[in-house]
Amino acid sequence: MSIDTAECTGSDPFRTTLVGEYIRVLLSVTAVATAAFWLLTAMQGPVAVCLVVANLAVLATCMDRGPVGLLRMLGLVTLAVAVAVAVSLRLGADDVPWWGPIWFLSPGSTLVSLGVLVARDLLAMLSRRGRDGIEMQDSGESIEINRMSEKSSEDEGRASAWSYRRIAIVLACIGMAVYMIIIPSVSAVLDSLAERPTSYALEDLTVMELVRVRTAKLAVFLVFAGFGACLGSFLNVVAASLPRGESIALRSSACPQCHTPIGRIDNLPIFSYLNLGGRCRHCHAAIPVRYLAVEVLAMLIVSLLFFCELITGAANVPGFPFYQFTGIVWIILYTKWPVVGIFFFHVAMMCMVMTVALMERDRLRPPVWFTIALWAFFALLPVLVPTLRPIDFGRHLPSVLQLTIPGLADRAVAGLLGGIVGWLMALLADRIVKLSRKRGLVTAFVLVGVAMGWQAVVTITAIYLLIVWGLSLRSFGRRWMFRNGATAVLLAAVILHHPFWEMIDRCW
Repeated sequence: MSIDTAECTGSDPFRTTLVGEYIRVLLSVTAVATAAFWLLTAMQGPVAVCLVVANLAVLATCMDRGPVGLLRMLGLVTLAVAVAVAVSLRLGADDVPWWGPIWFLSPGSTLVSLGVLVARDLLAMLSRRGRDGIEMQDSGESIEINRMSEKSSEDEGRASAWSYRRIAIVLACIGMAVYMIIIPSVSAVLDSLAERPTSYALEDLTVMELVRVRTAKLAVFLVFAGFGACLGSFLNVVAASLPRGESIALRSSACPQCHTPIGRIDNLPIFSYLNLGGRCRHCHAAIPVRYLAVEVLAMLIVSLLFFCELITGAANVPGFPFYQFTGIVWIILYTKWPVVGIFFFHVAMMCMVMTVALMERDRLRPPVWFTIALWAFFALLPVLVPTLRPIDFGRHLPSVLQLTIPGLADRAVAGLLGGIVGWLMALLADRIVKLSRKRGLVTAFVLVGVAMGWQAVVTITAIYLLIVWGLSLRSFGRRWMFRNGATAVLLAAVILHHPFWEMIDRCW
């Protein structure tokens, strides 16, 4: 019995499950941002130093660097204790709160990351120990052959690891780190040591300072765009797996033709498809262009909402509170949580509509439990979080009645009415234009109604019918609608409606 390489790495949940991959990426990004943030304040005390070291350890662990097993787990526990002690000693002076100044850059977030990695190493050790008894039954000759095979594959990996492309990527990352982290950090330290003038004169930013500010803003946008591409990659799995009853989280990515596990470098949205030329690295089978299209579409949806909703302070959402200062700095860095919340709420709504459209394109029906869960989630969440549904149901009622309706009941009725109107609009659209199975279209229309309100779903239905009419004038448009289904047209209508939502709502 030979040792399978896949089994040897199967104990690591970060490698064998999609959820593990996403958690690893999330922890890596958070660790980089947190280490950079506390590096700027490293001269202020031991807490900042502990947090920088701890987050560098989190990053190294996520990249599978350093000792493995019990030694690494004890190191992570030691760092967690050091961070906890350092923060606890400073809590009396109210210098370093557990979840401040920004929650995902806080000591509490670092402790959560360390706890996740300790749990991961513990699971890996227990799984490996249970497998050791089986592997001891292998013959010495078989073990030696496999060791030689692993050694040769490792040598080949080292030979090909530092290709020109990888060297260019590493140099670019180092350059960005020096430009955006090290230089500002050194400048901040030198400024703190320099003699402070008694008065200041306001000066315009230099060219390099302007470039650095714009680069930082571009980096923030690229993070959100990359998040959208990752969403698209995940939605491909959801749309293909849920109707068939397959797992969407507790399994690894593999080529559908040769069933070879997909490596991390080949699992990056958009980049990996272009890098591989649309073919599997191992069997060279063609990868459907649909995967690339969905990732690009999800990235464009997030980018659209980023520009028209997030950094504008949700100016496109009717009834939302007005923010005088907007932009990346005032909305994201000085986080306005109501704006961030409604942004992710609408991103999730559009992504779910796209998921239903992908199922419909594959001639699959959304599971009943999935449909009910979607409706319940998008109907109940705005009831609990008022800022997610800024349009009141009672605003069309006389002022005397508006005062008598509690806010909780108003939001609940608004969601229920939006779902009913969405269901009626779906029946109307299906009766006018027969394009696809009714369940997918009803699921998407009701979802839009409960998330955006009855006024929006009526307007979106009008846009939907206009798009259908325009596409039906041409033969390629009719073929596109027949191939992709009605829910894809509804998604296009939602996307077109969203930037002008507040303007259109004035007509109501």
